[in-house]
Amino acid sequence: NNLITVDALGGDNTKINFIDIVTPGAGGLRPYVTATTPTNGETGVECSGSVGADVYLPNVGQGVDASTLTAESVKLYRSLDKAELPVTHGTTGGGDAIILQSIVPLEPNTTYTFEITNEAEDLSGAAFLPYQMTYTTGACTAGGPGSGVEFEQIVVSSGDKYSSLQVGPDGKLYASTIDGRIVRWDINPDGTLANAETITSLQTANGGPRVTTGIAFDPASTAVDLTLYVSNTTFGFNGMPDWGGKITRLSGPNLENVQDLIINLPRSIRDHVTNGIAFGPDGALYFNQGSNSAMGAPDNAWGNRPERTLSAATLRLDLTALNSLSLPLDVQTQEGGTYDPFAPGAPLTIFASGVRNAYDLVWHSNGQLYVPANGSAGGGNAPGTPTVLPAVCQTRVDDAINGDYVGPTVPAALNVEKQNDFLFRIPSGGGGYYGHPNPERCEWVLNGGNPTAVADPNEVLRYIPGTQPDRNYEGDAYNFGFNKSPNGVIEYKSNTFSGALAGKILVVRYSLNDDIIVLDPSGTNGDISGEETNIPGFSGFSDPLELIEGPNGTIYISEYGSNELTLLRPTNITAEPNIVVAPEQLVFDAVVNSGPTAVQSVNIQNTGTADLVISHAYLTGLTPDQFHFVVTPTLPLTVTASSGLNLDFQFDPTAVGVSGAVLQIVSNDTGHPLESVSLRGLGRVGDGGTDEPSLQWILDTFEIGVDVGDDDPTTSEIHSDTSTAKMNTYLGDEVVAQAFRRASAGNVTVQPLAVFAPTSSDPITEVGWYASGNPASAAALFTVGNTPASNGQRLNPAVVGTTSFNPGAATFGFYSRWPVYSDRFVFSEDPLNTFGSAIPHHMRVYQLRD
Repeated sequence: NNLITVDALGGDNTKINFIDIVTPGAGGLRPYVTATTPTNGETGVECSGSVGADVYLPNVGQGVDASTLTAESVKLYRSLDKAELPVTHGTTGGGDAIILQSIVPLEPNTTYTFEITNEAEDLSGAAFLPYQMTYTTGACTAGGPGSGVEFEQIVVSSGDKYSSLQVGPDGKLYASTIDGRIVRWDINPDGTLANAETITSLQTANGGPRVTTGIAFDPASTAVDLTLYVSNTTFGFNGMPDWGGKITRLSGPNLENVQDLIINLPRSIRDHVTNGIAFGPDGALYFNQGSNSAMGAPDNAWGNRPERTLSAATLRLDLTALNSLSLPLDVQTQEGGTYDPFAPGAPLTIFASGVRNAYDLVWHSNGQLYVPANGSAGGGNAPGTPTVLPAVCQTRVDDAINGDYVGPTVPAALNVEKQNDFLFRIPSGGGGYYGHPNPERCEWVLNGGNPTAVADPNEVLRYIPGTQPDRNYEGDAYNFGFNKSPNGVIEYKSNTFSGALAGKILVVRYSLNDDIIVLDPSGTNGDISGEETNIPGFSGFSDPLELIEGPNGTIYISEYGSNELTLLRPTNITAEPNIVVAPEQLVFDAVVNSGPTAVQSVNIQNTGTADLVISHAYLTGLTPDQFHFVVTPTLPLTVTASSGLNLDFQFDPTAVGVSGAVLQIVSNDTGHPLESVSLRGLGRVGDGGTDEPSLQWILDTFEIGVDVGDDDPTTSEIHSDTSTAKMNTYLGDEVVAQAFRRASAGNVTVQPLAVFAPTSSDPITEVGWYASGNPASAAALFTVGNTPASNGQRLNPAVVGTTSFNPGAATFGFYSRWPVYSDRFVFSEDPLNTFGSAIPHHMRVYQLRD
């Protein structure tokens, strides 16, 4: 009848914004704006001049075409007289929003119009429907945090899209480019760069470009022995096939040696790929793996690709576990892949689940991992639970704590509203869920769900009230808001500005704001307690992507939009020293009156900008006469900025038992005028048999406050009553614990403190783990060899193997093997100790106490 009927059946509170009738043809269906930040008609808006537009993309896999975002297609002007502002334009990495940033601040209490014309297109060539909205600014207070923090900006390199930055152990600046090259420079005293070298070994090994998003030096690297780990993916940003991600190791003076470690990581059709990497305090490599979809279920904008077991997560790679495997390790999990990250002993595991798309990550000195993550534009889909739950619901990341997942039922959500960008704080044990659903991991609820009819934290309004968050949902440490695209992140460590920025978290905001936001992690458990913006020198960038701290409090930042590398140099500062002393404790042992031990060193670094003057360095404590400087320092001692030195010590015991001293260092660092290092020593009677030290003395040497139940610690036996009945009882602070279950996701780590045993067999001992109740499942971790024989009579023994393992969610025990005693196995579970004349209770467990 030549009429078109439009109704609201199946909707709620439906409004018609427009009806556009087009003739199908070249370019496909037309995309359009669905919402903006700020909203249409909003008042009191900040004067940064940032506008983000969420868009509907009807053509599968066809995001916003950034090349069509010009002064003619995206505009911001004063509404009264239509005076246009100078702006930059862009889209998100995923091409699912349009971003505008004014180059100049807006005027206070003024109305502005944001406009998109039909000259803006998606990648299929379809023109956007025209759009306009207005908003009004507020009072526009300006200025920084009032702490005197100020930086100047100096462009030090141009012409490349730098994707990741690191300062190497050789003191040079290293930058990866988005196509897989590594560029390094000498750093001049003023922070500028010189002598650029381009390294193409990754491209050469792969026969062409690779999307490279993360680099990290092995902590054991030195200036003459470089090892760099690189996250990289098949090159391209639209319509890309899955399974293109790798972690690759480069080594050698020019990083010329290339070894892929793991291959076939998932990737999206666009820019959600294998992202930033960082070494954790446990020596493992952590990296972010982007999602394949907008909100957990397939959608048009992301090519209808499903999530994979390893997508949308922060992953942990146990490098020591790779030593016994053929490289590279194939970690493809679907479409013919069989890798299982939940299997016992798996080298690559899921450390934090539901991390949608995080570009970078930083381990803070407070022991927490901070991960800024990009939330989704509107229009995505969240999955619902199927009628029959998949088998993976029995191996979720929280299965060891919460058991198998059996519900509740979660409804699917379609065309969901846009989501915020978050900063996640991930504890050192990992194991949490952070809001991005993944059916391949039995995770269904987007962010905070919608538990009540009133406002809830991180709620998703598309859910009906009563939809609870996932049982393992950890929430966020900080909410950035919409369309910020927080990417590069560091902990600022310099004492510049009298420590005003020290310990703060710096995050670049790539989309809206184009700046660096400063976050204070001094809240409860390391959550964010405050923020700072408008610091002079921290704004006005062109799509800032990554940053790294350089010498003397400088910062290098990559501006992806302008293809520049920019130096941020502190200004308005008073030069000050900053002392950093490591380690906190030195531990020695030796037979009394046998001469001094091998040298151990205390390292002192001056990370400040002025000379550090050490006026006093002396030994005090209970028995300082048992320790001595190898070379007594001549005081006062001057350490220039960005340099360091060692103070060397030896232990030369004349008395049997535990000795202790404290190194006191007094300097002109006003923030840390007195630094202390504990020196501990164990003077032994001799080697072997009854000359070996007691367990109590060993723990006392390490300053571990545990009572082992020994009635005479001067003898080697744990108790003077060595009867079977006594030895089968629990002594002192001993706890009843014969089998174990890991407390959270991730690896269990063992630290060997001492070995005292006969040294005639090689190995002297082997330590490992086994599935509880099943001694046949024993898996070795490390051995202690008898070359030299002193390995078997010492503290801090040298071991061969790994001290970290992943037992999965099952219970397990520990064992030790002793070749000298007819290859005897000793298990933590008493019933398994059945060797001849065995005392079943052969392994004791104590809670670690400081």
